[in-house]
Amino acid sequence: MVDSSDQRRGSPSANGVWGNQASVLVGDYLFSRAFQMMVSDGDMAMLKLMSDVTNALAEGEVLQLSRTFHLEMTESECLEVIERKTAVLFKAASEVGAHAADQSAETVATMAEYGMCLGVAFQLMDDALDYLVEAEQAGKPVGHDLEEGKITLPLIHAMQRDAVLAAKVEEISERGCYEEGDREWVRERVTAQDGTGCAMDRAKDYAERAKRLLPETAEVEVRNLLAELADFSAHRPY
Repeated sequence: MVDSSDQRRGSPSANGVWGNQASVLVGDYLFSRAFQMMVSDGDMAMLKLMSDVTNALAEGEVLQLSRTFHLEMTESECLEVIERKTAVLFKAASEVGAHAADQSAETVATMAEYGMCLGVAFQLMDDALDYLVEAEQAGKPVGHDLEEGKITLPLIHAMQRDAVLAAKVEEISERGCYEEGDREWVRERVTAQDGTGCAMDRAKDYAERAKRLLPETAEVEVRNLLAELADFSAHRPY
């Protein structure tokens, strides 16, 4: 709903099928039901974790919204948004898994960091793919990040190298929308300046960091699966 997308991962989005009202209400129900289940389980540490991450996700989305068309966005600011609106959920999932498997406090903390790196890599690839692939391949609308005011890492790097692109982005931000041909022009320019390549390289860096965090004591099969997941996050074609 926030992204105004009619598709997600190749399938119709909930709001695209049933509308915003039903989607909000069912989403609220799922959140409340999940917390009911966690309360019944009686693990206060995990209940606190999921309460905190739900709050953090909302804060992250608001942070991104506050930086709409923030043309001076730096790489560090971009990564902060990614960590707070996306990676924190990956972090929580990894932490919960380790905790539920009765791992040591040290392993739980290490897996939480693994999840954070995994989430950053995944989102950086998402940002790169918005400029690289077509909607059929991505399974969702593409080329909309800038139109929605999202200044992501591919665009940041490309604007640093291309004054004409930077001027065009400023023009788009002033009118708040694309005109005919803007979307493809910007996508081609970002790709030509290798903004997508820079973002993908960062994604690979985070994936490698995630793999280095995997405990040596973990079962080989589990460790390999988690390493493959990290690799996929930074090399996925969709």
